[in-house]
Amino acid sequence: MKKLFTLLFVAMTALTSMADTYNGPLHIDINGTTVDQTTDITIEKQADGNYTLKLMNFKFTLGKMTMNVGNIIITDVPAVSNGQTQMLKVKKNIAIKGGSMDFLLKSVPIDMIGELRDGDFYTNINISMATQKIKVTFGTDKYQLPNAGFETYHTATVTEPANPDFPGSEPNTASSDEPDYWHSFMSASGNPGLVYMAGYNPVTFKSEDVRPGSTGKQSLMLKSIDLYLAIANGTITTGRMNTGSMFASDTNSNYAWSDMSNTDKDTHGDPFYATLYSLPDAMKVWLKFKQGTANAEHPYATATAIINDGTEFHEPAPSETTYTNVVGEARNAKIAETGDEWKEFTIPFTYDAFAQYGAKAKSVLVTLSTNADAGKGSDGDLLYVDDLSFVYNAGLKAITLTAENGEVFTVDGVNSETKEYTATVPFDVTANNLKAISDGKGAYVSTTIADGKATFEITSNDLATTNVYTLNIKKGNAQGITSGINGAHAAQAQAAGIYTIDGMRVNAITKPGLYIVKDANGNVKKVLKK
Repeated sequence: MKKLFTLLFVAMTALTSMADTYNGPLHIDINGTTVDQTTDITIEKQADGNYTLKLMNFKFTLGKMTMNVGNIIITDVPAVSNGQTQMLKVKKNIAIKGGSMDFLLKSVPIDMIGELRDGDFYTNINISMATQKIKVTFGTDKYQLPNAGFETYHTATVTEPANPDFPGSEPNTASSDEPDYWHSFMSASGNPGLVYMAGYNPVTFKSEDVRPGSTGKQSLMLKSIDLYLAIANGTITTGRMNTGSMFASDTNSNYAWSDMSNTDKDTHGDPFYATLYSLPDAMKVWLKFKQGTANAEHPYATATAIINDGTEFHEPAPSETTYTNVVGEARNAKIAETGDEWKEFTIPFTYDAFAQYGAKAKSVLVTLSTNADAGKGSDGDLLYVDDLSFVYNAGLKAITLTAENGEVFTVDGVNSETKEYTATVPFDVTANNLKAISDGKGAYVSTTIADGKATFEITSNDLATTNVYTLNIKKGNAQGITSGINGAHAAQAQAAGIYTIDGMRVNAITKPGLYIVKDANGNVKKVLKK
């Protein structure tokens, strides 16, 4: 009996722990009229793996009128995982009860898409009823950087304390405009004297020179400064600069860094880090770069973005240091002069080299500088920056089918543009041996099979784009599919770890033989390369 009560207690505890309540900002747009407030949303995981979303006793004030909407409960919401986060997506009619308008809300068309992250929930809910177009957004969009168009600025100040060796001396103060959520030498950590020396001559400036087609009115201008001892590159970062050495090339002491546990704030009230829970495929940024004096040995500006798990990270890394908290990086250290022309740069993220660490994305350290080499630029180097954004793909890259003997087949001719394919397969195709691989690193892929047709719905990691692809499946001698090395390549594209049959880890499937492939979700399969 005692054991029975213990088991019941454990079971009830497990059930109650499956519900989480999230508090966050709620934005409501009704035909262009907006309301902002804070509310709670509860997410419950059902026994069948689906979810229930609850927004209870929901009300809002529009003008002088308070609308008592009632209880919004959305049940049976399917979930799709990308290995790091969960996407919740459903389109259905629901009844909203418990409010003052029950008679009008018996069948409300809900189009919802959201994402569950570690301790965080974000969702968009669209409702179309007669002439009412309602969009509800809960949580904070963490797919893009704030003020990535460099439209708003705050005053950053650096102060040199009064010299105690000179009685009556006054503190020296300098200030400059820094883009909101971005930081340069004015707000640097490190040696106070060196911080003041670096910050006294500003390197960040507002500019009205914007890239072609921009809807904004301002950009950022970075300018290098001759400090006599060295050239201080014009540099901006989402983290914090550290100035610890008078030698610019001393990257152990001079670097950009971020750490989400750091509680320091800038003069705008923002932290020295940027949150990012997603896995973008590229970083796009508009740049205009011109050196003050041509330098053939050090001719390039640089732009980097390092996704990490939110713990301390330095860019560049200290000598003989390997960070294991990195998820992925986008890096271009060869941005050549563009003269007086704006140019859009697309810098892809790479993830494979960091998969072994198993880190989860929580932060991104973005840094741009007038020279790729510390202290090697020239006085008056100019780097204009505008409209930086992260790109999230939602295309189809490959379709694989795995036979019972472990042999992997790929569907011929698969690409992101073609939406329908046909293949004749010599074995039964099920959800267990069929896989669609997206060109989006963090994309969500759902697969359904019915009546000889597989449907793949691919949603980008920022939830903004969805593409649907179909595969018509016939049973018979193989046609429209390829086995062997192409199949091995497809399996390799989705691998987080590749091992030989005797357990030795390898970087790639190169030699013929049987391999064990582990994907980002922890699933394991055998792959035969002929």
